[in-house]
Amino acid sequence: MSLNILVVDDEKDITETIKDLLELEGHTITTAYNGKLGIEAFVKLKPDLIITDQMMPVLDGLGMIRKIREEYKDNKVKIILSSAGAKHLNEEVQWDLFLRKPPNIDDYLEAIQML
Repeated sequence: MSLNILVVDDEKDITETIKDLLELEGHTITTAYNGKLGIEAFVKLKPDLIITDQMMPVLDGLGMIRKIREEYKDNKVKIILSSAGAKHLNEEVQWDLFLRKPPNIDDYLEAIQML
């Protein structure tokens, strides 16, 4: 099943690697390089899935997730949060799956199938 996926990460090499590999799997990928641009892309595209980094400039991943969950409650987009840090993040922010960085494409592919 082909999904419309939004990848949000300020590290362009990581973003492009994820984009290229997921496109090979048949998914349509849109990228954004901070949480503010991620929200703009979300509003415009209504993706099936968001893969986002936690630490980014302008608006971090948690801030982006919080805003999407609060302002677009009817949209039940699935969200994968990725971070190099430990999973001790604020539980009030609702993501569907946490993956540790650096990214492993097999982890992303497995996560997409699970969601």
